[in-house]
Amino acid sequence: MTTVLFAIGAVVAAVLLGLLVLTLLFGPFRIWPTPGSGSWQGYVFWPLFRSLNVLCFAVALADRTDFLGLPAWAQLLASVLLAVSIALFIYSFRVLGRDNSYCAQDGLVTGGIYRWTRNPQNAMLIVVYGCLAFAADSAPTYVLCAAMMAV
Repeated sequence: MTTVLFAIGAVVAAVLLGLLVLTLLFGPFRIWPTPGSGSWQGYVFWPLFRSLNVLCFAVALADRTDFLGLPAWAQLLASVLLAVSIALFIYSFRVLGRDNSYCAQDGLVTGGIYRWTRNPQNAMLIVVYGCLAFAADSAPTYVLCAAMMAV
């Protein structure tokens, strides 16, 4: 099961990262940020992005090998930090609002966590996937989480 999930995740990651590289290289071709709901970019980016999110967690849960042989206390610490970073991600999502989170332009939010950073959701996702990789300590999880962090 891990092999199938990882293979799907690797394809999704490759397509998503490839499209983002094209966005950087060719200005008129832009997958991110999406122009808004209903655009082809939104129909391509969001399913790929969400799929990679889910596949990172699915592979982490499915693969129980010890790649680096991290001690149990380190994996437990990573799990605690994972829970905290997920909570901060959810909090920042709620403060910004669903529409603004998905590229609406309802104005600048300067309250809550947005007093300290403009992109707490992105910052927390990097922490989430770093912690998930260490908590799972599996090679496929490290690869998919690295791709997610690159996105």
